[in-house]
Amino acid sequence: MDTFESTARTREVILQTWQSLAIGECLAFGEYALAAHNLNPALARPAASALPTILAQQSIGQGCALMWSAAKHLASLFMRSGVGSAGTTERELVNSICSNADRANFGGRPVKQFSRHSAVPMSTFASAFIGTSRLGDDYWNVPVSEDALDRARPIGSGGAADE
Repeated sequence: MDTFESTARTREVILQTWQSLAIGECLAFGEYALAAHNLNPALARPAASALPTILAQQSIGQGCALMWSAAKHLASLFMRSGVGSAGTTERELVNSICSNADRANFGGRPVKQFSRHSAVPMSTFASAFIGTSRLGDDYWNVPVSEDALDRARPIGSGGAADE
């Protein structure tokens, strides 16, 4: 991937790949967070539909922080009122993620940036993607966006010969 010329189409593929990896990173961390709170890790899966919008405004590290907060909220809810009905628990998790993201976006309180957690190792594909996309630390620290790709891989730049 590093040798391809940066065109609108290659950047579109890189952006889609980054978004897919970011969703996977957040879901994996969400599953870890739920398990750490003695909840079913599968409860994180419905959050996948809300994550693209959130990750366009928040970094992967912030998305993981939102997942942790939502898992903590859900555990607290279970301790207060017991097990919820089918579907209600998943909706509560997604609502918690979205409301905390909205508070950050519209309330001016940034979401805390989480560092990568050793319990959720990076995939080999993600490791290769970080280097070849030229995103480096931005992969984890900035929202999934064309602006970040503009800085990492300007249109018209080629592969290793341009470096």
